[in-house]
Amino acid sequence: MVGAIDVKLTVMDSQSGARVGCARRIESMDSNRNQGFGYNTADAWRNDIEGACAELAYCKALDIYWPGSINTFKEPDCGKKTQVRWTHHINGSLIVRDKDPDDHYYVLVIGACPDYRVVGWIMGYDAKKNEYLRCPGEQSPAYFVPQNKLNNTW
Repeated sequence: MVGAIDVKLTVMDSQSGARVGCARRIESMDSNRNQGFGYNTADAWRNDIEGACAELAYCKALDIYWPGSINTFKEPDCGKKTQVRWTHHINGSLIVRDKDPDDHYYVLVIGACPDYRVVGWIMGYDAKKNEYLRCPGEQSPAYFVPQNKLNNTW
């Protein structure tokens, strides 16, 4: 399969993703972990819920098991060494940070529940190029890989 994959979550899928996202947010609050600089409480809830649903959408698109894990952080989201990154920005980039493992696959999913697009993927070591390095606002530097630089062969 080549190209971006559009995925529409069912009501049950959406409920499952939302439950996992809520559990992640509550666990983070209980552990006093913050979302990061510049995020408010509403952003944190949205990011956790939409991020979980995006993981589920990716797994559904590739017909693989979604573990829906909580409190596993940099462990793979889906499958071996696969990290799913979500954005609501239709033209948004895939973000990879220095601390992210070089040998993992990073997948960009865009959209909002229940409609997602699995855009493409890149290896961590390929994402960490100076041409992608940016430091928007007062956030820490990260690699912002444009969608047109992602692999879309599944």
